Parts: sequence; structure tokens; C-alpha cells
Amino acid sequence: MKRGTIDIGVLALLHSIQHIYLNALPPLYFLLRAEFNISTFQLGLIGSITGAISILQGPAGYLVERVGGKRLAVLSMLICSVAVFLYSLVPSFELLLVISAMFALGQVTFHPATYAMVVQRATEGRRGKYISYHQVGGFVGSAIGTAVIAYLASIYGWRSTLQIIPVVGFCIILVFWKVVEDRAPDTRQPAIHDASINPTDGKKFSVTTPLLVLIFGISIFSLGNLLRYVPLF
Repeated sequence: MKRGTIDIGVLALLHSIQHIYLNALPPLYFLLRAEFNISTFQLGLIGSITGAISILQGPAGYLVERVGGKRLAVLSMLICSVAVFLYSLVPSFELLLVISAMFALGQVTFHPATYAMVVQRATEGRRGKYISYHQVGGFVGSAIGTAVIAYLASIYGWRSTLQIIPVVGFCIILVFWKVVEDRAPDTRQPAIHDASINPTDGKKFSVTTPLLVLIFGISIFSLGNLLRYVPLF
């Protein structure tokens, strides 16, 4: 099996765990509401905090280009794993919100880092395919995460469940660290062969950045939060 294919598979697996983490709390909303005696509005603050902070994923892409993807992906997953584990220990809803903010900050660099690593491993003719594989990994995690967490919580309780999931996550992080090699970001400027190409065209990206951030923000606040709040109904 080719090295690039193995890397893409491990990255997709890591993406699955990240999305299981993202869906760790929604299946437990009813239990959390009973545990802390809080309202539906207060539960909504969890998703709002996560969604608002996640907008920083846009600027985080620039950090990935400077530092590299592997270290930031591992750092992100370690923070998220610790945060999910800490969910199980919280004595109050207020502390749960603080840890939710910690989780959101931790996962900011994950998607920019891993997607950059996917693109680095794909030839021009396979980029779409490799990105699709990686995306499917995230969707699989979202699909099974809610069911797995709900099932485990029904057997072991929600606190024990949130302690089990990060253990699996740590194992996959270790596999990722051992198997996937880091590659230095390519900072070279593309050669200009066509006189009709204006070297200043690259500056147009800065004009489109606010639009990309807006689109990404709408995606988070619509689809992302919809998926998180559906379990309440």
C-alpha cells in the first residue's frame, strides 16, 4: 500500500474521532439538564460558545502554513481529548461552559492542519478524491458518535462515557504521531510562465477572505448547531 494512502486513511480516522468529540455532549443534553437543573437556553450556550470560537479556524490556516500541520493537529487533539475527559468531572454548569470554550479553542487548528496535510499528499489529479476521503471520515464520526455515546451512557452513565471516549482518542493520536510523517509547508512562489498573468493577482485572496469567513460562520451556526440541538427534540 502506498505511503500516501496510509497517511490519508490515518488522517480520516483522526477526523472521525474529532467529530465524535464534537458530538460528545448533544446526546447527553437531557442528562445534563437533569444533573445541573438548567434550562434549554443554558444548554444552547454550549453550542453557541463552540460555534463562535470555531470561526477562528479561518485565521488559524495562516498559523498552519508557518508551523506545519502535524504538530498543530496533535496539539489540537490532545487539548480536545483532555477537555472531553474534563467534561466528566465538572461539578457545575458554569465550569462546563469554561471547558467547552477550552475545547473550542483546542479544535480551532485541527481542520486547517489536517486538510493541509491531505492536500500535501495528493497529486493534482487526486486532490478531490483525497479530500473527499478525509471529509467522509468526519461524517462517519458524526454519524456514529451520537449513537455510540448515547449507547455507552445508557450502560455506564454519562460521566464514565466521557472518560472512555478520550482513551480511544489518545490511542489514535499515538498512531497518527507514529505513522504520519510531517512535511514542511511549501512556501515557494509559483513560477510565472505566462506574460498575461499579473504577479499582483495573488493579493486578491485577501479581498475574498472576509467572504470565506462569512460562509464558514454561516455553516457553523446553521448546520453545526442544528446537529447539536436536534437531540433536544
